[in-house]
Amino acid sequence: MLSKRYKGPYHFSLEDYDLILNAIHTDFNTKYIISEDNNKLRFRSQSQYTLFFLIRETDKAVLKGLDGYGLRDHTFNKEVLKLIQSLKV
Repeated sequence: MLSKRYKGPYHFSLEDYDLILNAIHTDFNTKYIISEDNNKLRFRSQSQYTLFFLIRETDKAVLKGLDGYGLRDHTFNKEVLKLIQSLKV
């Protein structure tokens, strides 16, 4: 379980990144609009506001929130984990 005091950065495996990447090319249901952009997955709200990125690095994927302070990164991390779990089922 993650501590609420943990300020990140949050890391994901490349397999999880690829799972989300492959899912955006199929019809799946999520509350985010997800698009690919140069080794990044951009997560936007339904009103087209960019919330965070999942950035692919050589050995991992890193979540990068755009609020500037990392305050919502914990929430974004939980949302990505839920999304990954739903895609693995």
